[in-house]
Amino acid sequence: MKDIVGTFGRDQRVCIWDLYNEPGNAILPLASLPPVKAFPRALIKLARHFLLPSPSIPLLRASFEWARAVEPDQPLTVGIWAPNPRLNHIQLGLSDVISFHHYMGQKSLQKRIEKLKRRHQRPVLCTEWLARPVGSRVHTHLPVFQAEGVGCYCWGLVSGRTQTIHTWSDRPGSPEPALWHHDLLRQDGSAFEAQEIEVFKRCISTSTR
Repeated sequence: MKDIVGTFGRDQRVCIWDLYNEPGNAILPLASLPPVKAFPRALIKLARHFLLPSPSIPLLRASFEWARAVEPDQPLTVGIWAPNPRLNHIQLGLSDVISFHHYMGQKSLQKRIEKLKRRHQRPVLCTEWLARPVGSRVHTHLPVFQAEGVGCYCWGLVSGRTQTIHTWSDRPGSPEPALWHHDLLRQDGSAFEAQEIEVFKRCISTSTR
């Protein structure tokens, strides 16, 4: 980490360092297993996650120490992603900019943004969103981000080898879903949903006036 952040810590192309993705997340790898196998394992991992100190905490703290040791110009952050007060308190306390993940509906997003702004009085950035089957959609969420002045970015763009058009619970070999989980474009460059691209264009247009 010191090598990467030290090399690009004053590079104007880098706006922020997101140091550690979802510390403590041991649940996601179980999502594609059959329920009979996933459920008991998930219960054990959830109990450990919420009742015991996360084993990720030492590495989380070290990540900030390593990055700050090379004195980058850009702010540091680690996004909160789960309702774990102990872990979230550490992440928010160490971060220069507040960042979060959100895969729920529009009202939930609005409440989360308002709470984070009010409580922490710092810039807010959504570093993961867009999960169409659970209500996180371009036409519902992008206008909220714009109105609240909250930065956001999609972690997928073109459907490809990462297979993020599929949900977390899809099994290997599943056919293309009618409603994509993530990604905006097909491999030929056409939009999965043309209306989504129009929403992006409108938001860009109104932001640059």
